[in-house]
Amino acid sequence: MTEAKAKEIAALLDLGRFDWTPYSKIKRDSGEKAQTVSEWLKRFEQHYFESRPRTPAKLNTFQKNYWAALARMPGHEVLTATLIRETVLKESVAGSRNRQIFVMAYASLAKLAGIEVDLKSLKSNYSPKSISPRDLPTDEAILETIDRFSDPGWRWIYGMLATYGLRD
Repeated sequence: MTEAKAKEIAALLDLGRFDWTPYSKIKRDSGEKAQTVSEWLKRFEQHYFESRPRTPAKLNTFQKNYWAALARMPGHEVLTATLIRETVLKESVAGSRNRQIFVMAYASLAKLAGIEVDLKSLKSNYSPKSISPRDLPTDEAILETIDRFSDPGWRWIYGMLATYGLRD
C-alpha cells in the first residue's frame, strides 16, 4: 500500500500535478486547509499581474523585485509567519538592498495571504547614500596604463572598459 502511494505521488510530481493540500494537517480559522508556499506564489503572481499589464518591463520588475526573493522559500511547506520571517533572516544580509527587497516582497506575500508578520524591524536603515564611493582612476592613470599594452586588441578592450565603465 505504501509503495503504491509513493509511486502515485512520484507520477503526480513528474506531471507537475502534485498537491500537498490532502496531506496537510494545518487548518486555517475558516476550516480550510492551509496552502503551501508554491500555491501562494502562483496566486501572488496572478494577483500582481491583475493590476498591471504583463509587459517585458513589468515582467523584469516582478522577476528582480519579487520572484528572486520569493523563490527562496521551500515550495512544499505551508506558508506561515514564522517561515516568512525565518526566510528573510536566512536568505538576505542585514542592512543591504537585498534585505530591503526581501522585506518588500515577503510583506506583499503575507498581506495577500492574510498572514500578520512584522518585517519592518528587519528592514534596517539601508540607503544608497550609505554605500562608499568608488575609487576611480584618474584620466592620467588610465592613459599610462593603456600605453603599457603593446597589442592593439588589448588596448581597444582596455579603452572600452575605461570609457564605458565596463567590468572585466
